[in-house]
Amino acid sequence: VVSDKDLADIRTRLSDLVSSTLALDMDVTVTHGPLTGMQGKIVSNDPAEDTVDLYIELRSVRLIRRVLISSVRPLASKD
Repeated sequence: VVSDKDLADIRTRLSDLVSSTLALDMDVTVTHGPLTGMQGKIVSNDPAEDTVDLYIELRSVRLIRRVLISSVRPLASKD
């Protein structure tokens, strides 16, 4: 059984690790939550809140959504 405190510590460390690799204007994909699978560009970040704002463009919709840093991953380069 994993305690709530241990789980919170793991989340914090994971968030720190992921946030250190993310940068403004970086293309990312969402890995968790209702936007799973969508791709967007980081337009702002708030390390204090562990969130980033993503610009997501679909065919006829453009939106900015705030998601947890731990729920995005950098897109693999096409090179």
